[in-house]
Amino acid sequence: MRYYIVTIAAIFIALGTGILIGVNLNESDFYLNQQQLLLNDIENKFNQLQQEREDYINEIEGLLNENQKNSSLIDSLYEKIVNKRLEGYNVAIITTNHNYYYGEIKKVLEKAGAKVPIEINYNNNIFNYDDEAVARQFRDFSIYDSKQLIDTLNSRVIDLITFGNEDDLLKQLKDMKIINYSLDLSMVASNPIHYIVLAGGSINSNYEKFQQIDLSLINRCKKNVIPVVGVEAIDVKHSYIPYYQAEEISTVDNVNTKMGKISLIYVISGINGNFGEGEFSKDFVPNFMKEKEGFN
Repeated sequence: MRYYIVTIAAIFIALGTGILIGVNLNESDFYLNQQQLLLNDIENKFNQLQQEREDYINEIEGLLNENQKNSSLIDSLYEKIVNKRLEGYNVAIITTNHNYYYGEIKKVLEKAGAKVPIEINYNNNIFNYDDEAVARQFRDFSIYDSKQLIDTLNSRVIDLITFGNEDDLLKQLKDMKIINYSLDLSMVASNPIHYIVLAGGSINSNYEKFQQIDLSLINRCKKNVIPVVGVEAIDVKHSYIPYYQAEEISTVDNVNTKMGKISLIYVISGINGNFGEGEFSKDFVPNFMKEKEGFN
């Protein structure tokens, strides 16, 4: 009896072991097949991505080559486009934020034949003086708070541009490095300023600063009937272009590029508009066939 029981038990154990081994073998084959399918799918996708990458690289290289050709064409035409375009013009440059470099503007205007007898740069430290410090420093000029200081400075700047008047306040502000400026008074005396280039933009959103300086300057220029163009570099963090447009003045938002420099020259020569590459500009470049009658 024991022998039979042990034999039967052994048989069942053997059957169970065989079934378990068989099931595992079948499942193993199933998993292997699934893994192979998955690997094949991954390989196909990898090959597809590799092909797309090569296509994109070829497209980018084509665009780069096309851009190089366009740049070469612009460079070859640049001298002819700007040559003597602004001959006889006197232009003043005002930079209202020293965080951006606009030194190329003067070179561009002079290359086009214009004279730049006045170049003025506002330094950001003008906002570092509280009312008490202003009253102490500028009491002799009857200036008693920071707002009054900025307003008076704007007034004197436009007087300097319009009439060539360099007074003691401007000299003191220059010595204090609140503003910097260079000027040729003899050139202004013999030929008035025809146009003002106002270079702005900011590293942060500060409409109050725009109001205190740029807007004030624009309004004073309008009163003195001096046209203004608002410009900035394409990479400014906070654009003044929509503020300038609200004052109905022409704008160039990529003045640090070759096409922006060409746009600036054509704006000064008489083609009004809002030009550049940014979201607020309406045209990339001026319509060279459309000339404003009169001053050329």
